[in-house]
Amino acid sequence: MRIMKLTNINEEFLNLKKDSESDIEVFTVFESKMNFIIAELKPLNILPPHYHNFGTEVYHVLSGEGISSSK
Repeated sequence: MRIMKLTNINEEFLNLKKDSESDIEVFTVFESKMNFIIAELKPLNILPPHYHNFGTEVYHVLSGEGISSSK
């Protein structure tokens, strides 16, 4: 039998830690062939344009608004 842990994603925001390279706070929900990481960007902070050598980022805005730019 295989067991999968189910997590309330809103509760995981209590586990966020400051990222050393940006203005965001992050928490890794799980790591495997596909990682799932949640992040919070505080008001008026900036997440500079960047890239990853592998993987894809998907952004879900839970509240507020922002601007995404490649400049």
